Amino acid sequence: MSGASASSAASGELHGKSVLVTRPEEDDPRLSRLLVNHGALVYLLPTFQIAPVKSWGAFDQVIQNELPHLDWLVFTSRNAVRLLVRRLKTLQVECSALRHLQIACIGKTTATALRELGWTVELVPDEASSEGLVASFSKRELHGLRFWMPGAQQPRELLSASLREQGAEVIQTPVYETGCPPTPLAFLTKLVVSGRLDWLTFCSPSAVNNFVKLTTPQVVLAELKTAVACIGPTTRQALHEHGFCVTVTASEQTLAGLVQAMTVPS
Repeated sequence: MSGASASSAASGELHGKSVLVTRPEEDDPRLSRLLVNHGALVYLLPTFQIAPVKSWGAFDQVIQNELPHLDWLVFTSRNAVRLLVRRLKTLQVECSALRHLQIACIGKTTATALRELGWTVELVPDEASSEGLVASFSKRELHGLRFWMPGAQQPRELLSASLREQGAEVIQTPVYETGCPPTPLAFLTKLVVSGRLDWLTFCSPSAVNNFVKLTTPQVVLAELKTAVACIGPTTRQALHEHGFCVTVTASEQTLAGLVQAMTVPS
């Protein structure tokens, strides 16, 4: 899906500003809606896609054989929650089968998704990142506990390594994978080069990395004049590694926090 959404708002902090949204929003258009509500003209051109894993063998093995023996369930993204629930339905397993587990998640948005399912969230770090989870778990006795981390096909190893150093056993099972869109987004490059955009927004390292793959060498990142907004230190680091100048980073690592950061006068 690509194109622009005109704001119905007569005015707003971002009124008349053209904003590129690089996250997939077919099933979850929250960022586009927030931007439109603030008066922006939104170009929705996802630079990556999220798809369920091709093989659910590892996940099904946990459900069938490991579930009663687990202590913690840890989510590092809302996508992991969504796809875990979808797979449970396929297996005809009730969500209540997981309620004996203590649950930790990476941020407020993921916590909200879990609570909407009726689950109690035990731990949400102040900093919505793997580093934040590491800091929170470092204050607990974890020796001998068993953790299940359903997530990306190629997850960051920071959290799992830290848990193992504290004596925990960690089971990581992929539930989704990320990749570039199936067809090149020629319009994306033309739009960025045209200079019509006021803001680029990024919510994950995947969005950053694939933006670079899709637009270079036509787009010279060091010469970009467009303002850049991102969520979280991990995404900011990915932007810096590619030579972007980051204009704002959301202090509250949510989509609402991202838009709020963009509305603060520079």
